[in-house]
Amino acid sequence: MRDLPVRRLYGVLLSLIGASATCWLAATDRLALYIHPRYVVFTAIMSVVALALIVASFAVLPAAHSHEDDRPRGRRSLIVGALLVGAAVMALLVAPPSTLSVATAQQRKVNQTLSSTPMSSSAGTDFAHFRLRDWAAAIQLAADPSVLKGRPFDGTGFVSPVDSKHPDLFYLTRFVVTCCAVDAQPVGVPVYEPGWRAHHKNGSWVSVTGALGADPGDATASVVIPVTVKPIAEPSQPYEH
Repeated sequence: MRDLPVRRLYGVLLSLIGASATCWLAATDRLALYIHPRYVVFTAIMSVVALALIVASFAVLPAAHSHEDDRPRGRRSLIVGALLVGAAVMALLVAPPSTLSVATAQQRKVNQTLSSTPMSSSAGTDFAHFRLRDWAAAIQLAADPSVLKGRPFDGTGFVSPVDSKHPDLFYLTRFVVTCCAVDAQPVGVPVYEPGWRAHHKNGSWVSVTGALGADPGDATASVVIPVTVKPIAEPSQPYEH
């Protein structure tokens, strides 16, 4: 096809934008918002290599035939390509990196895959080393909820609603990332705070201290009975790994 060089040019530009964005995220220590920290160094190195190869490819890229731009089909190709490049620039280089939201947590359903989410290696049976996913697993999988009663709790996460049947509960939530943000799964610890909606917005980050106790609405279920629920800024590393 005679307008193939133009398409190749757009493909190279999109690759250049993607590689540049990855390098920028790595340099600003924000690549871990998208992938597991253990892959950051490898991804950064490969992005630098890709960037060098992409820049070198401009030396061998055939020149576009400008007279083809007058054809309707050629014009459409140019417009679509320009829109794709513009969208990529906005999404990858202009828009600030953002974490997964409460809407994503509700869509993927908090604790849906908890049984297949491994506990953190440092947890063991020492509650003092429990992370949020460890508490979530202990609460959901405990055969006898009384074992957890009175255990002190201290955790941070964002607020997400449980469901309409439990208006006095919210989940203290975080995403657990195994490989990248695509496979991130939300886990949450139920916190009992009547009227919480008047104090906390969905998705806002809070620090909760208190102790485990029975759910006032269901004595067979464990919840956190908070002593303090303090608003905090989103942490630099919002995910658990």
